[in-house]
Amino acid sequence: MPGTVEVVQGRASGDYLPESVERVCSRASTHSPHTARRQFNELLVYYAPEAYAEASALWYSLAGRIEESQVSSVFYPEKFSVEKEVIEVFGDLKQFTGTTRLENTTRTYRITYQVRDGRFSLLSFKEKDNPTEEHQ
Repeated sequence: MPGTVEVVQGRASGDYLPESVERVCSRASTHSPHTARRQFNELLVYYAPEAYAEASALWYSLAGRIEESQVSSVFYPEKFSVEKEVIEVFGDLKQFTGTTRLENTTRTYRITYQVRDGRFSLLSFKEKDNPTEEHQ
């Protein structure tokens, strides 16, 4: 990320947080059967060590289901709501298999995070309506 980021009491200045959330959202919610596994690998880099093992199992399982079902998803974030260590992202989700649209709906993702040693650390990425499951 270009520029200077200042972290004071766990809060990052400037565009650091919005840009981190945008990268995480993109990797978690926009994918095809050919890109899902790679994107989820890139997403796992953001996870905090204590959340990594569980997240890894969930995201790799989801990648397998995406590859098997041949479903592509694209998420268009529209609104971000930021609280201390929680961000909610609302937007449009479109899912396809081949050229056939399966779903066209809105979705809200709840992201829990911390800024540790100046680094964005993801703790969870879940659908707001289904808080027990990561992503879908």
